Amino acid sequence: AMAVGIDPAHEDETTLGLVESLAQGEMFASADDPGIIIGAKLAENLDLELGKKVVYTVTDKSGEITSGLARVSGILETGAPEIDSATCLLPIDSMRKVLGYEADEATQIAVFLASHRQAADVSAALAGEIGSDTVMVMPWDQALPELAGFITMKQTGNVVLQGIITILIAAGIFNTLFVSVMERLREFG
Repeated sequence: AMAVGIDPAHEDETTLGLVESLAQGEMFASADDPGIIIGAKLAENLDLELGKKVVYTVTDKSGEITSGLARVSGILETGAPEIDSATCLLPIDSMRKVLGYEADEATQIAVFLASHRQAADVSAALAGEIGSDTVMVMPWDQALPELAGFITMKQTGNVVLQGIITILIAAGIFNTLFVSVMERLREFG
């Protein structure tokens, strides 16, 4: 499963679309809330429901395996099996505590833009601005290549489906015109 630490004070429908997919329960009240929000399929597979305790195991900052305890406070149902079967949201401070990070440390920071088309330009500008060997800046399609591949595959499938529909419509129109002309062929001489 993929554990994501979020700061509920700074998240909304714009920055975290998963908020809209909260099928049961509620969003965290604070950054150190003892809860966990999990995907619906993951909850089903682990026989979890609201209020049940979960022990999660992660690799901390130094590479050691460590565990945390949380109570299920919400269940996500996005309709995307990849997310519903593998996503856990935890409050950022709870996550930092388990991972051994300070308040100013993170493994990944997401920057949300008005359009995904700006990603390459903004990441290049940020990389130039930060200029650090310890920080890596990359656009979303490099950070999440599986998601980028899934989106490309879906778009390609849509183009193929639209092409098939267009051909069927054109064949129907051509057939109607052809039959109409063939019926009147004697009239034309």
